[in-house]
Amino acid sequence: MTSNEPETLGESHETCEPDAARPIPAGVGFAARAKGPRDTLVILALLAVLALLARASLGPLTQALVARVPVSVDEGVGAKIAEVQRATSTPIDDVRAVHLRDLVEVVAPRVREAVGAKAALGAPRVTLVDSGDVNAFALPGGEVFVLRGLLEAKGVTDDVLLGILAHELAHAALRHGVRGIVRRNLVRSAAVVLFGGLDAGTVALVGGGLSLGDLAYDRVMEDEADEVAGRVLIASGRPVEPLAAFLEGLDALGPTVALFTNHPAGRERAARLRAQAVR
Repeated sequence: MTSNEPETLGESHETCEPDAARPIPAGVGFAARAKGPRDTLVILALLAVLALLARASLGPLTQALVARVPVSVDEGVGAKIAEVQRATSTPIDDVRAVHLRDLVEVVAPRVREAVGAKAALGAPRVTLVDSGDVNAFALPGGEVFVLRGLLEAKGVTDDVLLGILAHELAHAALRHGVRGIVRRNLVRSAAVVLFGGLDAGTVALVGGGLSLGDLAYDRVMEDEADEVAGRVLIASGRPVEPLAAFLEGLDALGPTVALFTNHPAGRERAARLRAQAVR
């Protein structure tokens, strides 16, 4: 040692490059260059592309996951929601309810036939509810709730009811409810399906606590259900015009009508139904 200064433990005797001479990684430190408009546009463009790619793969990925979910899950989920619905509403059990059950017995086999082997429809059950709203909905597994207001609405005949019941049962048969739950909770759903068993309780956890609001269907699902309803009416030898006219009437009544509020416009749906009948 040529210096009287004590040697620091572990001190290197190699010549070190002065800190000022070391290159600073780009984007690090107070003097890092702020992103300009061009950088922002590039980032936004990349995000848009990623969003489109994610959206394009969402449907196939959801379908692949739902295909691995046993159909018994649909029935379990539907039973859970139905229990809440019956507890918070006033069911009606009179001749109108009996007539609805008869109509469901007629239409359910036609829905199974229209959907094919993949139909997730066991023994459908129908409940008539004492409410003035013009509405009907089906739960996963095939339980249908019909509100009294629908039966009392202008222009509602058995042909209209058959079409509406076919539409709602098609949602169940095509597994739209479970499909929507899985899609809205894609990451958790994938983990459950790939790494664990899947039963109704697991799906409830995946869904984050299921309610009727979790079963909102998108445009594609509504179009699929409409297609099945049209095929059922035609195969049954029933006219499609009463249902088409009823759908057009809903447009005139405006958003206060609950039935199909998340569906395409009634006029558009009626036009497709009529076109389907003349194919």
